[in-house]
Amino acid sequence: MNAGVFAVASAGGATVTNSGSITVVSGSDAAVGVFARADYGTASVTSSGDIEASSAYLAYGVIARGADAVVVLGLQPRRRGQCGGVAHEITSPVRLAMRTLAPSLLIW
Repeated sequence: MNAGVFAVASAGGATVTNSGSITVVSGSDAAVGVFARADYGTASVTSSGDIEASSAYLAYGVIARGADAVVVLGLQPRRRGQCGGVAHEITSPVRLAMRTLAPSLLIW
């Protein structure tokens, strides 16, 4: 697995706060933008920045795994590069949104 940010705590909580850009590219392994793991505590990820993960195999933007998990992502439309030679805008029905995901979803 290739991770842009990996926070782990064997006791207590693991917290990631991001306001910048995180990009992970992997050819043949899983790509994870942010992975927070707290074996016996709360795993939390808060991001108002860009998180991008791409792989020929498997990709996750954010994984939070713990006794409890909280993910807060700031979502907003933005202009991306070209797709198939044509520039286009990726939009959301909401101009600016906040999404909170809880409780824990065990991935592995």
